[in-house]
Amino acid sequence: MASERKHFPKIATDHLLIIDIESVVISNKASQFYGKEYAYDFGAMLINLNTGKPDVGSTDVMATLFDHSFEGLSYRLWTAKHRPKGQEVKVEEDGTIIQPEDFWAVSNLKKRKKNYIELYRQGKRSMSVYPMVNKWLEDILKLNSRIKPIVAAYNIPYDARVGEATDLMEMFGGQWKPYPAGAPAWLPESQADNVVDLYVIAQKALLRKVNGTGPYEELADNPYCDKRLAKKYEEWATRNGYVTKTGRPQLTAEKLGWFIGNMASIGPEPHTAKEDIDKFERPIARWLRKNRFI
Repeated sequence: MASERKHFPKIATDHLLIIDIESVVISNKASQFYGKEYAYDFGAMLINLNTGKPDVGSTDVMATLFDHSFEGLSYRLWTAKHRPKGQEVKVEEDGTIIQPEDFWAVSNLKKRKKNYIELYRQGKRSMSVYPMVNKWLEDILKLNSRIKPIVAAYNIPYDARVGEATDLMEMFGGQWKPYPAGAPAWLPESQADNVVDLYVIAQKALLRKVNGTGPYEELADNPYCDKRLAKKYEEWATRNGYVTKTGRPQLTAEKLGWFIGNMASIGPEPHTAKEDIDKFERPIARWLRKNRFI
């Protein structure tokens, strides 16, 4: 068996409950909740890191919607205002990847709403209220004590913020710690000690320069990265134009999923919760375990 990496201790479980949330913004101007962001599409999948697949099957997967109109609230899917519509995803014959459409543009809102209606009609989404989802989370995290599942997400601060606003408090109820012997030096001090942020781990593993103390700080040298993989990822991202304004490679779940998989067959990230987990975050978690980062 391959030895652990010096700066990336193996987490103390083979099982992650990967969570993904897509949100809505309350649009009633007269409401006290106007402008606040809540969960709309909630997905979760309990996977075995050694296989990258759910252990049991459908009982370990949640895909549900929250209809806030039951509470007398109108809402719209989250969009990035004032961002123009981009071009559609396209792969040229020589393998060049054309930058995808700006999914979050207001012009794409009708298409996204129609897609959710189809997911519901096809039986790929249930409709829930938050106590039901909390009960499911409690059962998954506490009744599976034999396998010690730990909550994970790709950029967990976002999912935690929206989940907390929606009263999905059992997201934070895990009783197992990924690093019981002590957190690695690169782990953010603000991160809870019972969750795994796949984005932070990927960032420390693959970027030669990372943000200092936050997403808008100046870039700082990253002494923890795998230099060979970091060079390979940087060359791939630069070749395809996936570079941030600060000059470092983009490291969204979509871009990393394309890097470790096959962009032409995977396609763009759908930005629907369960499908994002299945196509991107689950393979990323498996890849991080295979390469001894978790």
